[in-house]
Amino acid sequence: MPIFIGIIFLIIGILRWKYPAIGWRPRERWMVNRDDEPSDTYLSIARYLSFIMILAGSIFLLIGILSIF
Repeated sequence: MPIFIGIIFLIIGILRWKYPAIGWRPRERWMVNRDDEPSDTYLSIARYLSFIMILAGSIFLLIGILSIF
């Protein structure tokens, strides 16, 4: 089970790192009156959180692999 969770975290983390604005559209766009793009601060925070998610996914994956042996 930790391997599956690790793989999911890695996939989501990598996608969020590569495309940080993907989560902005469904969550935050409705609050903006004009057709705007996410701020640089939002993009930086999204990349930081995706790094944390990649790190957590790697840890879960490592725990899962080590528990097999």
